[in-house]
Amino acid sequence: MGIGDWGLGIGDWGLGPIPNPQSPIPNPQSPLKKSLLIQNILFINFYSNLIYFLIYFIKMLTPEKINAMKIISKEYKELTKEPLVNLGITVGLFNEDNMFEWKCTILGPKDTFYRGGLFYLKIIFPDNYPNSKPEILFLTPIYHLNVKYFGGGQQPLGHICINTLNDWKPGDSVKKILPELFALLQKNNPGSPYDDAVHTRKNEFVNNPDLFGKKAKYFTNKYATPQVADKQYPNGWDFTYKQ
Repeated sequence: MGIGDWGLGIGDWGLGPIPNPQSPIPNPQSPLKKSLLIQNILFINFYSNLIYFLIYFIKMLTPEKINAMKIISKEYKELTKEPLVNLGITVGLFNEDNMFEWKCTILGPKDTFYRGGLFYLKIIFPDNYPNSKPEILFLTPIYHLNVKYFGGGQQPLGHICINTLNDWKPGDSVKKILPELFALLQKNNPGSPYDDAVHTRKNEFVNNPDLFGKKAKYFTNKYATPQVADKQYPNGWDFTYKQ
């Protein structure tokens, strides 16, 4: 008695039909084969890219940068735990995943051209901080002797010029700089003007302080407190206007 006599074919055992010796060899380019091939290629590409990025980030995280991140994180925690409220200064992060770029706000001091203004700044830390100084920019336009106002040159608009940054030492810190930023708003320093201010704003500040003051107040009202700009200076840049 053969298997066929039992009424059972190989297929009934779950083993599939008996191959026919006369049937053609399966095509290696069948849809299933193509699908598996594509999956394998995608798998290899994914892990190749993953390994590439892991190697990239490992190279980026040098011991110097790791040390900088620890110091910056410590300073940030100190300044957020005990903010410089008496100076009207606060700090925060643009991106919670990037400790190397801070945002900072400063309230314009009383009895200055910048009174009533809320000024936004950006602090950018180098990978080898504190061995190298951070870069500090005014994001809010401001008319000031010690802040870059005109375009061109190597530094961006809003770049500042203060003694601690000019004479930076590895032992210095952002906590030391912030009070100087407040002092910057309290008083323009004609002894250390920004390069583009030497023959323009410095001359104006020394020889025509009233005009300089009007321009500084105009910038404060227009950019730091925009809701009052048009009412206070309806003629825009015409500072000969008498109220």
